[in-house]
Amino acid sequence: MKYFITTDVTADYPRCFEEEDFSILPMSYILDDEVYDGIKTPYLSAVEFFDRLSSGAYAKTAMATPTVVYSFFEDLLKQGKDIIHISFAGPLSGAYNCYCNTAEELREKYPDRKINIVDSKSASIGEGLLVWYALRNRDNGASYEDEVSYITSMRDNMGHLFTIDDIMHLYRGGRLKKNAALIGKTIQIKPILSCDPDGNLITIGKAIGKRNAIKSVISFFEEMSKGQEQDIIFIQHADNLKDAEILKSKVLEICNISEDKIIIDELGPIIGTHLGKGALTLSFKCKDRKEKLKFEK
Repeated sequence: MKYFITTDVTADYPRCFEEEDFSILPMSYILDDEVYDGIKTPYLSAVEFFDRLSSGAYAKTAMATPTVVYSFFEDLLKQGKDIIHISFAGPLSGAYNCYCNTAEELREKYPDRKINIVDSKSASIGEGLLVWYALRNRDNGASYEDEVSYITSMRDNMGHLFTIDDIMHLYRGGRLKKNAALIGKTIQIKPILSCDPDGNLITIGKAIGKRNAIKSVISFFEEMSKGQEQDIIFIQHADNLKDAEILKSKVLEICNISEDKIIIDELGPIIGTHLGKGALTLSFKCKDRKEKLKFEK
């Protein structure tokens, strides 16, 4: 019997994949006081969502409530399924602790079932890429225990890079002072972000203008992926397909990978709320993140 692998909607798992024994836990976002949970109130299209966001609409996200989490896991356990849940990075949200507490409750209620929560120590498609590898490993016959060990080990080899197009979005989200944001907007500063080995979102560089931002992302990609064979690479964009295609072409120039193994998809609204319109993300296999690069603080 196959066990279930589950994850959060924060993983932005590419929609082109159809997976068996796999489920995604929904989360909500609030846009100008209206709640979109992806179930009763479907998410807006990427174009409408990011247009409203860039026009100054107030947005925030909400992690799934303990009741929703409990029901999500219990529905699978009732079916006799064991679960491995790959979670959004613990330092970025209280979701991981919620999942762990819920899992502990459910182990007492369903002592014959297994449920493990693994912190991906990643965000967005860094988390999504880990899910992809986990699903392939499970389908290749990994036992439940071996799969938990594999995911825990593999998460240190997930590289993720982000660049934000609109630095004013960081100000609107309360993550940058207004004066710094205005100066940054004037000279077109584009921050380059990543996740450290513990899952904290950090700035690793800055570039002036879109073209230089993509060059910087490629430079970090080349360094971080050195010596790693790429099975698949994920690129996602916040209503910015043109730059996503440029990024893909640059990856192909330096990476020995076939074009069909680079997957481009739209960034989801949960992570998109925090990155804003125009953002780009790139995820790939990297050398051990515990061997920290000299990240710029």
